[in-house]
Amino acid sequence: MAAQYDIDKDRLAGKAVIVTGAGRGLGEAFARHAAACGAHVIVNDVDLSEAQKVVEAIKADGGSAVASGHSVADPTAARELAELCIDRFGKIDGLINNAAVFYIAAINEERIAEAERLVGVNLLGAMHCAAAVAPHMLAARRGSIINLASSAAFGLAGRGAYGATKAALISLTYSWALELKAYGVRVNALSPRASTRMNSSTPGMGDVRDIAPVATFLLSDLSDQITGQCVRASGLDLAWTLPTQYAPLIRRDTPGTQGVADALAKAEPGLQPFGFVA
Repeated sequence: MAAQYDIDKDRLAGKAVIVTGAGRGLGEAFARHAAACGAHVIVNDVDLSEAQKVVEAIKADGGSAVASGHSVADPTAARELAELCIDRFGKIDGLINNAAVFYIAAINEERIAEAERLVGVNLLGAMHCAAAVAPHMLAARRGSIINLASSAAFGLAGRGAYGATKAALISLTYSWALELKAYGVRVNALSPRASTRMNSSTPGMGDVRDIAPVATFLLSDLSDQITGQCVRASGLDLAWTLPTQYAPLIRRDTPGTQGVADALAKAEPGLQPFGFVA
C-alpha cells in the first residue's frame, strides 16, 4: 500500500501512534501510511488476526508496529491499549479514533441492543481512548488526537444512530481542543469519503489510500498550529467543515405563541436546509 505514495519517510519519524479499528479499510490505510512515514504504530482491532496481518505488512515494508486486540468500548481495555503504547514505544504522540460499527435502520425499526453497541464503540470508545492517552500527552505537553467524523453527522436517512455518534465526535473535537490547547495537545476531526465495508454499496466512493495522507498530516508537525478543526476529504479533494454559529437573537414583541411565530418569521437567515448534500 505505502509503495503507491510519494512517502515522506521522516514526516512522523520517531512518533508513537495508536490507530483503532486498523485491521482493514481506512484504519489499515492510516496505520500503514503513518508507519511508512516513520511512526511506530499500535495497530488496534477487536479482530486481532486482522490487526496482526496489518502489522506483518508494515514490518514487511520496513516499518515498526505492534498488534492489539483491545476493545475500545471497554474503558479498562482502552487504558491497557494506551499502556501498551507506552510499554513498547515509551510515549504516545498520536491517537486516531477510527474504530466504528455501522447499520442502517429507520427510527421505527431501531433495535436497542444494536444501537447501544454502536454508541459504545463509536462514541464511548473514542472517549475512553482519549481519556486514556490524555494524561500521557498532557505530561509530555504534546500530542495529536484525530476523531473520525462522517457526512452522516449532517443527516442521512436510515443512519440516525450512526450519524448522531459522528456529530457527537465533532462536538467533542471542539470541546477537547479548547481543553487541551494550552498543553500543546491538538484535537481535530477528519470526515472521509472513501470506499469501505460500511459503504461498499454507495457509488462514487474513492480509495482509502487517498485519505491516509490527510490523517498523517494532522498527526505531523506540519499541522502544529491546527486544532479544533474538521477536515472533509473526498479522494484528493479537501475542505474545512464549518461549525454552526448561532444567529443573532431577535426579541419577541409579545410573549405568547403568536409572538414566537411573528419573531421567527422575521429572523435571519430563516429556515435552514437539513440533511447532507454532497
